[in-house]
Amino acid sequence: MINSTDHEVRRRLAAILAADVVGYSSLMGRDDEGTLARIKDLRRDVIDPTVTRHQGRIFKTTGDGILVEFPSPVEAVRCAVELQQTLAKAPSQVIQLRIGINLGDILIDEDGDVYGDGVNVAARLERLANPGGIYCRRRSTRKSATSCPTVSTTAASSRSKTSHGQLGPTACRFKRKPLGWRSAPAMVASGRPSPSSPSST
Repeated sequence: MINSTDHEVRRRLAAILAADVVGYSSLMGRDDEGTLARIKDLRRDVIDPTVTRHQGRIFKTTGDGILVEFPSPVEAVRCAVELQQTLAKAPSQVIQLRIGINLGDILIDEDGDVYGDGVNVAARLERLANPGGIYCRRRSTRKSATSCPTVSTTAASSRSKTSHGQLGPTACRFKRKPLGWRSAPAMVASGRPSPSSPSST
């Protein structure tokens, strides 16, 4: 019989960043070798050094996405903003990312793998982000976003249906509560709201 206590598991609070390549399947269908080469270049030249500068640790990668742990939500937000702004300035925006950030409880096993609700929520938030955008849990990352010098946020009033922060060419959207999602305007490279934005309930 295996004793579960033989395996050391640590628990702590951490900021989790989940990033995913937009339209990965379509890109692979059109040019699989070229897409893989561009993603590898993106990891080597942009993602990995940016994560390192902001004290992050990539603990999981897939063909089209990464999960990163940060000791500080401020650094997670700063990293996300830098990534999106760097990609927005690229001569050809062939690769776009969606990014979700959550501050939550995580479990770390002896191999360094990370599990828990903090990771699961970050992955769900990433799927709600606009292409080139960032989606955050309001309660955990609002102060972090406002502490970032490149981010200015505007809080919605209690009667408003939207809340967003303008991040230059990107947008930070905040999740107010575990239930009752509220939509935010999609921001395009010009900084103007897109013609329409889906709402969620």
